[in-house]
Amino acid sequence: EIKGAKVKKTENGEILVSPKERKTSFIIGNIYAYQGEEEINVQHVVKKNQIMYLAGNYDKTKTLVIDPVLAAIVRGSGMDYGNALAIDGVGGNIFVAGQTGWTPPDDFAPSRNPFGTVGGEAAFVTKLSNALTSHIATAVLTGEEGAGANALAIDGAGGNVFVAGFTYTYNSICKFATNRSIFGGAVSFSGYDAFVAKLSNDLTTNSATAIIVSTTGTTPTGDDKALALAIDGGAAKDVFVAGY
Repeated sequence: EIKGAKVKKTENGEILVSPKERKTSFIIGNIYAYQGEEEINVQHVVKKNQIMYLAGNYDKTKTLVIDPVLAAIVRGSGMDYGNALAIDGVGGNIFVAGQTGWTPPDDFAPSRNPFGTVGGEAAFVTKLSNALTSHIATAVLTGEEGAGANALAIDGAGGNVFVAGFTYTYNSICKFATNRSIFGGAVSFSGYDAFVAKLSNDLTTNSATAIIVSTTGTTPTGDDKALALAIDGGAAKDVFVAGY
């Protein structure tokens, strides 16, 4: 029995668990059952807030393992996209990064730590428990117009979280995130610019942000986006970013 949440079966046969007044839901998709190496047919039935499993023929003198596949849904009032995922090598927590919907990210996830000026879409990083049953924290990085995250990496030693993507504006990128350093000359006053941001493992601090701009002299020359990210395993812990 699941308490404090609404449980229902979807048209696809999955089980949707929606906690009351929260922006994180969970889906129980395919369910598998095993006895040793033999797979046993199993079905699930939803009755009010109870989930029951009905197994086919199996040997009742042996252990039956039922293994549901669980997925977490983190949402706001707009369309949200997850583009990158990483696992903390120390705690085993799950980090996912992407872009929130068209509306300002004021209602994205159960709670959030905002960095930058709230505008349109935002780049986000969300931290979930390894079991995908708990929302631990969410950071949203915003500018005047919008942003999105495409890549994610975790410093194995310090546990810092690095996220890369793009910010765009029709006025100025200088209000995106916090603790900014701009590389490439002029600020792009119209279009996309690549960024890399450094966050604490608990997603409460944005200690540094690099914004990378392509320019000729003082004139922006086009759009730039970061698509991939890696951390040097050596002592320097240099950060490498790639894109276009």
